[in-house]
Amino acid sequence: MNGLLRDALDDDDLTLLVDSLAAGECNLLLGAELDVWGADGSRRNIAQGLARELAEQIGLTLDDTATLPAVAQEFCEAKGEDKLRLRVRDFIRAAESEPHPDSIFSKLARLPFAIVVTTRHDHTFDKALVAAGKSPSIVAYDIAAGGMPRLPPLRSISAKKPLVFYLCGDPVNNLQSLIITEYEMVKFVRKVSKKEPAIPDFLRTKISENRSLLVGFGVPKWHTRVILEELGKKVGGPAKLSWALGELEAFRRIGDPARKAPRMTDVETVKFYDRQFAIKTVIGDTKENVEAILARWREQAPPEEDVEERPYVFISYCSDNVARAEALRDALVRQGIECFWDQERLDHGNEWRPEVAKAIRRATAFVLLVTPELHARWQERSEAFRETRWAIDEAMARPSGFLRPIRVDDGVPPFRLSEDKDDPLGKITQKVVKSDQLDQFAADLLAAYEARLPDARA
Repeated sequence: MNGLLRDALDDDDLTLLVDSLAAGECNLLLGAELDVWGADGSRRNIAQGLARELAEQIGLTLDDTATLPAVAQEFCEAKGEDKLRLRVRDFIRAAESEPHPDSIFSKLARLPFAIVVTTRHDHTFDKALVAAGKSPSIVAYDIAAGGMPRLPPLRSISAKKPLVFYLCGDPVNNLQSLIITEYEMVKFVRKVSKKEPAIPDFLRTKISENRSLLVGFGVPKWHTRVILEELGKKVGGPAKLSWALGELEAFRRIGDPARKAPRMTDVETVKFYDRQFAIKTVIGDTKENVEAILARWREQAPPEEDVEERPYVFISYCSDNVARAEALRDALVRQGIECFWDQERLDHGNEWRPEVAKAIRRATAFVLLVTPELHARWQERSEAFRETRWAIDEAMARPSGFLRPIRVDDGVPPFRLSEDKDDPLGKITQKVVKSDQLDQFAADLLAAYEARLPDARA
């Protein structure tokens, strides 16, 4: 088989994927090709079932090349747009069910994805997230709306409170947002490219900067290529390696389902994704590959720790400010506060981001040293920027005061940490601490921690 097509994720893939999950740098892109499992263990594909039902109602005979957008377009022309929307909504409502605990949805829901982008119309994965003890925020792109979709507060988005973004609308809750026909797909691409309305910049940035796991995302389809291009416009640097699972099943539906080798067009499609988006296509059993990811996550993931057991401060700083960071660390240590800073805790010859992410999750406070050097590098998206973004994800689950930006002396002019008016980083107050006040700052930090202990241990 072509070298780009593999049956399973190899050991290096699993390690890299799980490390990215641990660092909060892996998104889930979930598509309609993934089957739903019923309570009895039976499997069905909602998109295929909907295509068959729409076709039957207009007397259309399906062949191997038929797709849901094409069938929906035929139905729309025969019955009208309103009847199509109502029929899709009613079908989705009837088809939705509680996810089977052994389904791919349930297994994916146990992994720490903070960002989920889906082209599905059903809410099966939302229910799987809730069953896994998570609290997802549901946002849908509304092609009929005049403004950008409103996201929850960015600092509230985390693995425990993931954002699920419905890229093709949510007909169950907003009928007019539905994107399903070929014409609507073309209209969607045009509107997104013109930002009428735009996909939120936050989401674009996460897709372009992070790795992604694509599951049932419909890689062979033309609109998937365009959607990824719109979502993955480069903010900076080369694309990071991502993975697409189970896509050969979709390739096989194009022609003879019995053939064992991919067609040349299939291979060329895989080459396109490998070259354009650095996406590896894995064609083996999707459930087995997801189970392998979950098993590796359970082996490698940092154990859940009681973050309130003792004070633990993560110090984030620009590499030009080692002396100031060391002075802050010494002041904290004098108060009996354990600190994490990379000069002591990291082996810079190895992959360091999982260790940083683990330390941030454990921390009881995150102190960011705001300096002229940091100011100069902020727009370059330095490592301090990435660390702070990770801290924001943790902050909403912690008591107030977790994130503490400080300016170490009066000579540093204030600057906004973000120019995005909807970004909570831009609203954070920077405390001014003179060099001779570091001991008092450390004492205040310890006092604030101790004041929370009764509540934290209740």
